[in-house]
Amino acid sequence: MHINNCQMLLNLKEYKKMKTKHKEFNNNFKNKFRYY
Repeated sequence: MHINNCQMLLNLKEYKKMKTKHKEFNNNFKNKFRYY
């Protein structure tokens, strides 16, 4: 059970990182197209 919890926490951290990365990517994408 303990291992599962640790794994879940790690996954959650990774997931949040991915989400923020995705957000940045979307913002960059929009910014790129704003100039055209």
